[in-house]
Amino acid sequence: MEEKEEKDGIEWGDIFGHAIRFLILTWSLSMMTLGYMGKVRIDGAFTAGLVSGVLGSYGISVGNKKSGNTAKMMDNKSNKTSNKIEKRFLLLLSLLVTPACYADLSHSITSSVKLTVGGATTSADRIGSSYSVSGTGVDTTYTSGGNAVANGVGSLVISSGIGTPPDLTVTQDVPANSFSFSQSFTQADAIPGSAVTTGASPNFSDVTSIAGGTPSNLAGTISTAGSIALTAGGENTEAVGQVITTLIVD
Repeated sequence: MEEKEEKDGIEWGDIFGHAIRFLILTWSLSMMTLGYMGKVRIDGAFTAGLVSGVLGSYGISVGNKKSGNTAKMMDNKSNKTSNKIEKRFLLLLSLLVTPACYADLSHSITSSVKLTVGGATTSADRIGSSYSVSGTGVDTTYTSGGNAVANGVGSLVISSGIGTPPDLTVTQDVPANSFSFSQSFTQADAIPGSAVTTGASPNFSDVTSIAGGTPSNLAGTISTAGSIALTAGGENTEAVGQVITTLIVD
């Protein structure tokens, strides 16, 4: 009797079948691992049955002996091509199957709406005295204590916080020549002799007054989907809405 040499080959149907069994085995092992870690609740007998069924299709069975549970390999010598395919897939399975990953996942959504109606306010700033002189091609004279002082610009005289500028006389240095002269003075506010009455404003030059707010239609809402809806109010009001989503993976 002549013996025909068998040629090794891989059929696509076998590849698809091995891929399906590989996915079932990977899912079953992952669920069993998560079940042992207490992360999921699943029937252990169901996943163990799937693992046993897939391993059994590769010729691996689990039996009971007196010394305990051991695994034995059933060698199918009648189909050399199938055995070689199975060995290749078992090697691929040992490389790809990894233990399940454990991670802490924290997710939070914070939403808030802030509606503000401002009160009436008034602020007042006292202005001080200032005096400046500049020029070219001129002569200056001012009187101090009844005496004329030449080539001087004088100084402020302060009384009760109010400055008085000097009486300055300016003449052209050389007639018909060019010249320039500038003089400025800012009168200060008087210093109050007593505290300001509640509700009144001091008699200062820089006064800012803001009227009390009017709520009118002021409103704000945030839906469960995170949509913000704000309605403006009257003068001196404020509406602020925000949604903050945080996702932390450790």
